[in-house]
Amino acid sequence: MGLKVVMSVYDPLGFLAHVVVKGKILQQDKWRSGIGWVDELPTGLNDRWESWLEELKGIEAVRIPRCYSRDLITATKTTLHVFCDACEKALCAIAFLRVEHFEEIEVSIVAVKTRVTPLKPLSIPRLELQAAVMASRLSNCILKEMDIEISEVTFWTDSMTVLRWIRSDARAFKPFISPRLGEILETTDVPQWRYIPT
Repeated sequence: MGLKVVMSVYDPLGFLAHVVVKGKILQQDKWRSGIGWVDELPTGLNDRWESWLEELKGIEAVRIPRCYSRDLITATKTTLHVFCDACEKALCAIAFLRVEHFEEIEVSIVAVKTRVTPLKPLSIPRLELQAAVMASRLSNCILKEMDIEISEVTFWTDSMTVLRWIRSDARAFKPFISPRLGEILETTDVPQWRYIPT
C-alpha cells in the first residue's frame, strides 16, 4: 500500500479531500497494525485499499466551476460559512461562499482541509476543538487571499462542548485546551460561532 499514491493527488483547495482523507486513514491503519513497508497486507486492509483505488479513479470525472457566482460583483451580500467536525479517524473544516443577489442565493465551496487524528488517542471534544482551530485557520487564509468583499464570517460546529469552551475564559483551562482557544479567539469573535445539529 503506497503512501506515494496517497500523496500524489494534487489538490491544493481540498475539493477531493473526502477521497484523499480515506487514503490517509488507510495508511495510518497500516502503521497502527505494525505492518512493515514491504510486508503483505492482511486481506481486510488489502480489500479496503483496492476499494479506495477504485474510488480514486472516479476523480477524473470531477469538474469544478472556476467562478463562485456570476452575480458576485453586483451581490447584495456575500458571506463565508465555515463548518468543522471531527470523529475518531479524522478532522475537517470546509468553507462555503454564500452570495445573495436580490432574491437569488448561490453557494460554492471555497476550500476544504482535512487531517487524520493523531496516533495518540484524544477525546472527541478535544478532536472537535482541533477541528475548530483548523476552521479558524482556514477562514483566516481565505480572508487574506481572496479579493472578494465578505460582509461576515460564520463558523458552525455540532460540538456543544467546544462552543462552551469558546464562550468561556481560555485562561481557566488546562494546557491542551487553553492555547487552542487562544488561537481561535485571536482571529474570530465569540458571536461568530454557532451550533448546527449533527
